[in-house]
Parts: sequence; structure tokens; C-alpha cells
Amino acid sequence: MTARRIDRPLTGLLLITAVLVILPLAGLSAYSLRAFERELLPELDKKALTVGLFVNSKIERALDFGIPFDKLEGMSEFFAPILATNEDISYLAVTDLDGTVRYQWALPDDQRQSLAPAAAEAQGIRSGLPIPQYSDPLAPLAALLGREQAEHNTQARVLGNFHNTALPIEQGDELVGVLHVGANQRFAVKQMRDIVFDIGIVFVVALLAAFELLLLVVTLNFSEPLRRVHFVMSEAAKGNFNHRLAMRTRTQIGHLGRQLDSLIERVNQGYTSLMRPAAAAQQTRVLDHLQHRFTFAQDGAPKVYRQSVLLGIRAATFLFMFAEEIARPFLPLYVREFTTPFVGISQDLLISLPLSAFMLGVALTMPFAGPWCERIGYRKAFVSGAALASAGLVGTGIATGFYDLIAWRVCAAIGYAIMFAACQGYVVEKTQADNRAQGIAVFVGGIMVAAICGPAIGGMLADRIGYTWTFFVGAALAACSAWLAYGLMTPGARRHSPQTQRSGIQWADFKVVLSEPRFVVLMLFAAVPAKLLLSGFLFFLVPLLLTHLGSNQAEIGRIVMTYGLANVVLMSLCARFADRLNAHGFMVGSGGVIAGTGMIPMIFFPNSSLVLLGVVLLGVGQAMSISSQLVLATQVCHKQIAAHGQGAVLGLYRFIERLGGAAGPFVVAGFVTLFGYVGAMMATGILGVLTATLFSVLFLIMGVVPEEDDQDEDDFSPAQASA
Repeated sequence: MTARRIDRPLTGLLLITAVLVILPLAGLSAYSLRAFERELLPELDKKALTVGLFVNSKIERALDFGIPFDKLEGMSEFFAPILATNEDISYLAVTDLDGTVRYQWALPDDQRQSLAPAAAEAQGIRSGLPIPQYSDPLAPLAALLGREQAEHNTQARVLGNFHNTALPIEQGDELVGVLHVGANQRFAVKQMRDIVFDIGIVFVVALLAAFELLLLVVTLNFSEPLRRVHFVMSEAAKGNFNHRLAMRTRTQIGHLGRQLDSLIERVNQGYTSLMRPAAAAQQTRVLDHLQHRFTFAQDGAPKVYRQSVLLGIRAATFLFMFAEEIARPFLPLYVREFTTPFVGISQDLLISLPLSAFMLGVALTMPFAGPWCERIGYRKAFVSGAALASAGLVGTGIATGFYDLIAWRVCAAIGYAIMFAACQGYVVEKTQADNRAQGIAVFVGGIMVAAICGPAIGGMLADRIGYTWTFFVGAALAACSAWLAYGLMTPGARRHSPQTQRSGIQWADFKVVLSEPRFVVLMLFAAVPAKLLLSGFLFFLVPLLLTHLGSNQAEIGRIVMTYGLANVVLMSLCARFADRLNAHGFMVGSGGVIAGTGMIPMIFFPNSSLVLLGVVLLGVGQAMSISSQLVLATQVCHKQIAAHGQGAVLGLYRFIERLGGAAGPFVVAGFVTLFGYVGAMMATGILGVLTATLFSVLFLIMGVVPEEDDQDEDDFSPAQASA
């Protein structure tokens, strides 16, 4: 039984289970959509009736005091706040019996003539019920007036883009006018569109989360136990009886493992019982032959073979990053509630400070987090980081002032940095050189899936339960990730000798690496701008700009989500393309241009669709460039890597890159102060295009490596030198 044969039933099982998950989710989504569609229009009618009865009761009360119908004062001032608190109501109007408009608020000019037929139809309607007197325009009249009763006491008809509800106005027993309540049908269409998107988002997130859980459960209970059995059996077939499984599960695989352990123990006991009389009889040839041909356990006690399950760290990372990403679409809006402009400092600059503080906290903590995680153990470090991040999210949700909000964000940043360092170190510890890239891919996969799920769900939650409770949900998820990591991350000693490892960044690294001009160009015009655009545009500007354009939290979450979606879909394809054609320089330059270009058209047609375009092209551009930037860093600094190690170069690369992320919100906030939200998006895009263009021009002039190195095939191959 080979590993490939083990994977075949596993793949089939995953496909079957995925289908069984998709079908109920699809059915539930369709049912929810139909149910909402059935209830939406009746509820809008009830809402229009609610507002209409309230307004009607106030008008008729004024008429009962003897005020003539054509002498009512302050009607516009009365209508305005009612419309302001009911976004689904577009206009209020009062007409004579012939349809002439007497009083109105927000009534479109082309709608005036359309009210006459509705007024004529309403004249035959007389209320058989007493009109309740309400002081609140949002009073629940639907509970007092059934749907059937409402149809007998109002006249509703479609007038253009509006659903007009007409109610007769009476003075005593005389009908004197008609009240018209106009509900915008586009509001219903928008609500239906939003619910379709929300149901689709929930469907996708539930599917991704179910797949992550399914993958973990199947791996822990099926594939990995079988791989352990396969390894021990293969070693036994080679004559190595020094491994046992020690399985405690009561499944068939566990029963097989216990039978295998029993067999191996019997073999070792047999060898032990044979060795003593053979040694006493000085049968050295027999002992030498057995020891040369087979490997037995010392003292008859085989070692327990345990294989690290990297999917455990993926699941824990997914939950942690989900917790952090959940606040992404509304964090700047939440921070705005704590800011009041100082003299000479705009509110937008103040909003950027907690976001920049988080990024800076991550950048400054990461160099020290690696050695600390290695010292205390990666499992303990992950749990500590998740606990800090959870506390930071709770504190952010209950913050009472601007400065303690910054402190809680820094606390969350320290936890984030520790978690990230622990995950990276754990993957390095539990993998070898030949499978380390696959291990990193497993870890990064959890981050990318969370980048898709978190913002969309966070926007929906913020729209329904508010900011504070959404932070609490994120804190609970971070705590769950700590619990999951504690159960699934296996402790163990490092496999690599300390002499081959360098943790953290030393000050000498700056001088060594920054002496390479190509590395400086790569950082200043590619890596730093990429992080600046990500944090400044996506994390800071997009929520504020979309709110300025009238989008709700759910829509903001959906738009932010598309960045992660573009990355997941395109990153591996772009990486393979760059590797195959050795076109890493081209991918970095063109990716930066694409990322910036998507933001420029916003200045001409400001709307949420162009914000979506900018986010998608940012995702596309960075999917093209991010992995290629890392490859270029190793190419331009190959001499420094050979002399001082890869850890020093890449550690400094990551550190400077994160400093760019910390500067992003502050820089874009400066653009907002100068040009406004729309102008800031265009300015950010121009900055991205200019830096990417400068990078491309400079690398075309300098090349990836100096000309003398092009001839040194031992140090660097010609294929790597082309860009």
C-alpha cells in the first residue's frame, strides 16, 4: 500500500463529502432567498402604511382643531424628519381631491401629474376603523392592522419607480384630501440584491469553513493514521523493528495499529530472548548477521513514531486570521468614532494612527518574536500570541478613548507577530528541505482562505450586531485558535543544529544588504509601495470612501473580500508563469502598474463599482508581483546570502516591507487631507504606477546582477540573471 494509493480513496471521500455539503447549503440558500422575497414587498407595504397612518393621524388632528385644510403650516418641516429616518420612503405628499398637490416633501416633478388617478381612486376609501394616535413614526402598526384590513383602508398602485400608497384625509365626516406615501421600488431591488450577495457570501464562507474542517477531520482520523501505519509497515519490511504506533483510537485503523505494535513487540522480544543464549554460547556470527540485516529496539522498547500534522497549524492559523480579518472592513469607521480633529491635524490623519500603530507593532515585534518562540516552544508561543490578540480585540471593542484604542491595537499586533513567527518556525521544524515549500503552502493557504472569509462576514456582522460585538466574535475565534493549536501542534526538539540557524535581524545586516543598490531599488520602488498600497488603500481608504459613497458595512466587506479572492485564484498561476519564463522582474513591474492603474479612473466617475475595480486590480497586481519580489531579493543578494545566510537577507526584506505597510495609512490619510477621498484614491494609484515604472526602468538599466557576475556560472546561472 503506497502513499498514492492512500490518497486515492481520500480524494474520493473529500469529493463525495463536498457534494453532500454543497447540496444542503445550496438548498438552504435558495429557500432563504425565496422566503425573503416573499416577505420583502409585504413588509414594505406595511412600512408605508405605518408611516402613512402616523402622518394621517397628525393631519386629521390638526383639522379637528378647526385649521382649514388649505391653511396647514409647517408641513414641509413635519415631513422632512420622517423621510430622514425612513430611507425606504422616497416622498410624502398631500393632494386635493382632484389630485392637485398642496403639500409635499421630496416629490419628483415628473410624479406630480401621476398622483391624480391615485387620489381619485382613494376617494372611495373610508376607514371603518379608528385611526390610532402614534407618537413614533416607526410604531408597529402591522401588529394592529392585518394585511387584509390594510388593503380595505388604503389604495396602493405603482407609479413609475415608486409604489404609491394613498390614504384618505377626513375632517369630521367629510373627505377633504388624500395623503400619498411613495416607497421607492429601487430600495426593494437593492435589498434583494444585498440579500442575494449576503446569502452567496454565507454559502461560500460556509463551504470554505466546512472544507477546512473536513480536511482536518479526515486527515487526523484517516489519512495520517494510514500514513503512520504505512511507514511502520514499510520500515518493518526493510528489517527495521524500532518503531511502534501507540494508537488509542477505537477505529479499524487503530485496531490495525495495535495489532502491528503487538507484532513488532513480539519480534523484539524474540530477538532479546535469542540474544542472551547466543551471547552466552559466543555465537557472534549469528548476532552479527542479525544486527547487520535487521534493526531492533534497544532494551526491547520500540520508539513511538509520530508524524506532525501540518494541517493542524493550518486550521489554527485560519481561525486566527479569520479573527483578525473580521474587523478589516469597518476598523477605520470604528476608529473615527474616537477621533476629534486637533489644531493642524485632520481627522483622517488621526484615524490612520491606530492602523499604522498595528502595522508598526508587527514590524518591530517580528525580529524578536522568532528567537523567543524558539526558546519557549512554538506551541506555547502560538497560544500566547493568540491570547494577546484575543485580549487586544476585546480591548478594541470596549475602548473608551483614542489612546487606549491605540494601546489595544498594539497589543493585538504583538500577538499577531508572535503567532506568525510561531507558525513559520513550526513549519520549518517539522519539515525537511525537500517538503518545506509544501509545508509553507499549507500554512499560507489558511491565511488566504481567511482573507476571503473574514472581511465579508465581518461586514455582515457589523451591519447587524454592531462593531463591539463583532470584535467580541473575533476575540472568541482567536481564543478558539489557541485551543486548537494547543491540541494539534506537537512539541519537539528542533531538527537543525543551532549553528545553521540565525534568528532575528542584526544591525550589521543593514550595512551588508543595503550596500547592494539593486536591493535598495527593489525595496523602495516595489516591496514598500506594494505594502503601502495594501494597508493605505485597502485597509484604510476603502472603508471610508465606500461609506462616503453610501455603501453599508456588508457591501464594504464584500468589496474588500475580492482582494483575497483575486490573490487565491491568481497567485499560484502567476508564480508558475514567472518561474517558467524566468520573468520575475517583468511580473513585479507590470503587477505594480496594474495595481496602481485600477485606482486612477475613480476621479472621473466616483462610484462603488470603480472602488471594486480598484480592489480587484490591486489583488491581481499583487498576485503577480508579491512572490516574484521575494525571488528577486534572493537573486540580487545572492552574494550576501552566500556570505551571511538567507535568514539575514529575507529577515531584513520582511522588516523593511512591513515598515512600508505601517506608513501606508498615514500617507494615504495625507492624500485625503489634500485631495478628499476620491482624489486620494487617484493619488494613491498614481504613486503606485510611478514607483512601479521607476522600478522597471532602473532594473532594465542595472540588470538583476552585475555584468561580472553574469559570467560566473558557479555563483549564479544565466537563467537566473535574466529578468
